[in-house]
Amino acid sequence: MEQERRQIDLLDLTKMESHYHAIYKGILSLFFLEHARDFAEKKEVGHAASYQKHHIFPKGAIASESPYLLDSVLNITWLTNNTNQKIAKAKEPSVYLKELLFEKYNGDEKELLDVLKTHFIDRTAYEYMLKDEEGFEKFLMHLQELIKEAIKQKLGMRIFSKEPVLIKPGDPYRAREISSARCFIFLWRTLTEYSRNFLFFARANA
Repeated sequence: MEQERRQIDLLDLTKMESHYHAIYKGILSLFFLEHARDFAEKKEVGHAASYQKHHIFPKGAIASESPYLLDSVLNITWLTNNTNQKIAKAKEPSVYLKELLFEKYNGDEKELLDVLKTHFIDRTAYEYMLKDEEGFEKFLMHLQELIKEAIKQKLGMRIFSKEPVLIKPGDPYRAREISSARCFIFLWRTLTEYSRNFLFFARANA
């Protein structure tokens, strides 16, 4: 497992922008396990009738020298359609965060931070958001470390290969751990199935 941990450490998630990549899907699936809550409505996004991917730093508000960074999975999260449409109008993070703080949280910054934490945004990441373009790349690098740690925690269990293994008498049995790429595929498929079952149950009981 130590080798897989090192492989995860070496991943550059800032360049992960393909919607079809297993790693991209696996990371976005993590939000369901964190019970990600909508920035404005404060309820779990998974309970919403509909939700969308949201650019944390909106494209219209950031003139990055590296355009691909804007579509990096690190700059994407899930929000309800209503919230996404409200704050996606090219508003800088500092603007929509301040609006949310006073309109939805009555100035209670701690409560806002508690919601942001379900999106892996801690106080340091929050402060980078308040700096807008100046804090954009620092936000991505910091969030990358937080998400990698979360991934390693989720994959900290020993994952056994489903392939048959011939064990000779007297040989110690050792679980064969899968590579980091297969870990992400395993994570994405597991969480996708979890998400489908969760949403079906939530809507059936709404």
